[in-house]
Amino acid sequence: MTAGDDTTGLKTFTTAGAEVRTEACASLLIYHRNGSCMVELHEGVPVVIGRARPSDVSVRDTSLSRQHARFLLTRAELWVEDLGSTNGTRVNGRRVQRTRVSKTDEVRLGSAIVAYHALPSTAPEAELLQGMDGHDLFVGKLEQEVIRGRTFGRPLALLMVQAARRKDGHVSRWGPEVQARLRPVDLVGMHDAWTVLIALVESGSAEATAMARQIVDDRGRTAPALRCGVTLLGRGSTTDRLIASARSALRRTSQRQRFALAEGLEPDGADVAEGDPVVLSARMREIYRQAVRVADSPIPVLIYGETGTGKEILARTIHEQSKRRRRPLRFVNCGAIPEQLVESVLFGHERGAFTGADQRRPGVFEEADGGTVMLDEVGELSPGAQAALLRVLETRCISRVGSSKEIDVDVRIIAATHRNLEQMCREKQFRLDLFYRLESMVFQLPALCERREEILPLARRFAKAAARANSCKVPRLDSEAERALMTHVWPGNVRELRNVIERAVVIAEDGVITRDDLTERVRGGPSLDAVREPEGDADLSIRERLQRYEARLLLDALEANDWNQTRTAEVLEMPLRTLVHKIKKLGLQKRYDQDG
Repeated sequence: MTAGDDTTGLKTFTTAGAEVRTEACASLLIYHRNGSCMVELHEGVPVVIGRARPSDVSVRDTSLSRQHARFLLTRAELWVEDLGSTNGTRVNGRRVQRTRVSKTDEVRLGSAIVAYHALPSTAPEAELLQGMDGHDLFVGKLEQEVIRGRTFGRPLALLMVQAARRKDGHVSRWGPEVQARLRPVDLVGMHDAWTVLIALVESGSAEATAMARQIVDDRGRTAPALRCGVTLLGRGSTTDRLIASARSALRRTSQRQRFALAEGLEPDGADVAEGDPVVLSARMREIYRQAVRVADSPIPVLIYGETGTGKEILARTIHEQSKRRRRPLRFVNCGAIPEQLVESVLFGHERGAFTGADQRRPGVFEEADGGTVMLDEVGELSPGAQAALLRVLETRCISRVGSSKEIDVDVRIIAATHRNLEQMCREKQFRLDLFYRLESMVFQLPALCERREEILPLARRFAKAAARANSCKVPRLDSEAERALMTHVWPGNVRELRNVIERAVVIAEDGVITRDDLTERVRGGPSLDAVREPEGDADLSIRERLQRYEARLLLDALEANDWNQTRTAEVLEMPLRTLVHKIKKLGLQKRYDQDG
């Protein structure tokens, strides 16, 4: 018997020399590591699902065998038969050879989950499912929206949605219904088999809150209850930071309040680790030793470090080791606050000071009197806010917006940034006098790839925390997963590592995190082995190797586009301002002049 398709939704079968046309009467929804797909079922026609041909349906998931299992719909009953697969076929957790499947059963082919729907192929779910991306594809699309939002000042909201109860939480039970509420322009992807990420393009707080309410409130009696965490794009946002913020908001939900809106973006390194910091490398030990020594001093501290290196963890350590530890510690992400509201957030405002100021409100400095204020991404402060901050450092007084009355405050300031403030001073983007006041004590946090001895201990700590949050057994890392973690360059540093491990804990099977459970970026992205080339780089530090590797990539792109920076930025899919900054930072323009 042979089969063919036409454009009417019917399938043509040739048997005994005669053509018979049948319409799909059921479907399989397959959720796998890289996304989801739909398979039509026709009465009496077997369908083989596997990783590659000659399977009828190929699913790009390495946990499947080449020909994994056969499904057959006969007399309105669905049967599944394992075809000698390596990882097995399981129904409701039990490994099977051949058995009947109902619509309420959970079928697993390796790590992929198959849901049976007795629906025609024209059902809305069939079309909607095609728009649900896998984790890595979704993150790639989200990165583009983050760049667009930051470049053009456009709003963006990110929602993380889960079932309130794990036992009825698989995406197949509620994913298509959630998708039906979204606009064509919105993005939706599977974070894991139980969690969906939704990017609401051109949407602010009001739209995101309304969508979250719809998702968690409009549920039928038999539909699983959902919970939702919501976060918003800020000036200092990165993709990893948005996902971490949405996850943090999701964790604050409860049975009574099933959606939570994050209060701006999470500060750098927030929620990264439990207990004491993981400090194993020589550089980190020296940094924390000095941090303890200066903890009791009132002098400002300036922390340099890439996004996700743990600047907030260091700031918290300084505060907790000081005499101020019984007083408040307040965090402010300067890049996440609209420019016109920065001074109000820092110093407070009087009623009627501006439109919407319907009551008096104290600022962060007033709330933290006697304690510590960490100003994350201090390089993002506007010139006016810089002047006001300098005055606080010099006079230890603040004035609320809309008032001339001075208020005495005793606050220890810890500033943090990933930008070169000294270079910004030369370019007249940051006040030199403020820079001199902030750099009384400077710490330079190394990137995670420069302290590789901390990668696996951090990964195990994150796995333990994620297992507790998901009420599951703490999985161990197998050797291949450990090698992938150790050789990845970790551009997102500790925050990226945490996101990778928390996702892996959810999708891991049999209590073991394998290489396939890690994100595609970690499995196949640039590794330290690539950075070590050529041989002339052997004596350089990890950071210098990374810089040379980045410089080579940028030089290749610039030369391929005849040093047209605008066109190069478009090809690299990065903001022009970022490219110009990297050219200056890496000395590429100077090298070009010498060669030219």
